[in-house]
Amino acid sequence: YVIDLEGLANHRGSTFGWVGSRGGQPTPEQFTNRLAMAWRQVELRASARGGDRGWLFIEDEDTHIGCATLPPAVWAGLRCAPLVIRVVLSEAARVKLLVEDYAGIEAEGDASEWFDRMEASISRLHKR
Repeated sequence: YVIDLEGLANHRGSTFGWVGSRGGQPTPEQFTNRLAMAWRQVELRASARGGDRGWLFIEDEDTHIGCATLPPAVWAGLRCAPLVIRVVLSEAARVKLLVEDYAGIEAEGDASEWFDRMEASISRLHKR
């Protein structure tokens, strides 16, 4: 089972997380409700399998995914996960993925708006 926090938040969780998202982010209440419903679906599927939940995969996120905030208990649970899998990519593979995700043709949409928002995001990085 997978709970996709970035998908529920409609944001990739980085400075450039807005790129490629369709529509805006949900309100905090909507995000919490989406998360609760996703968790409930995991439980329902487990019940259908005789209570065997099996593996549950959740990507480790910070407390904020764009404007969405993880409930404190969920974030604390991620910190205490019994197993953490670290995915390691070469620098070349990572750069290729970043370019495809954040500068690919489907990520641009309105090129003028994309450029303005990208400049603002880069500017925020400089301030850090």
